[in-house]
Amino acid sequence: DFMKKLIYLFLGLLIVACSSGGDNDNNVNDSSDVDPIIGIWTLSNEEWIGEGDWPEGQARGCYLESDEGFPDSFIFNELTVIHNVWECDQDGNLVSDNIVSDPIPYSNLGQGIYSFYEENYQVTFMSNNNVMQIDFFEDIIQTFDRD
Repeated sequence: DFMKKLIYLFLGLLIVACSSGGDNDNNVNDSSDVDPIIGIWTLSNEEWIGEGDWPEGQARGCYLESDEGFPDSFIFNELTVIHNVWECDQDGNLVSDNIVSDPIPYSNLGQGIYSFYEENYQVTFMSNNNVMQIDFFEDIIQTFDRD
């Protein structure tokens, strides 16, 4: 009987401790303060916007179902990004197997400009921040879906 009371007391304290922590988190953690880039992103499209057609011999991301590789991905947390890259030729044949970057720092410079790989990139968010487009090298726009 004493053990039952002790267990109930412990469970009651645990419930109170957990519920009060959740209230504090809700008051402090405003979702508008969370950078929309944070998350896991998978390449869903890649478009050549430079002059002419896609250059002969220029690799592209593997994002089509028929491609040998897997879609590129970005994993952004609060401080760093990891970039997984597979490259295919225009016929979907694997040119470069998964290259994984070490976690590298990135910065949100404001107005949709993010800095990583020592370069600045224009990033546009769409569909309630579940789709992002990154302007790479002024000739390529990659579209990523949030996982």
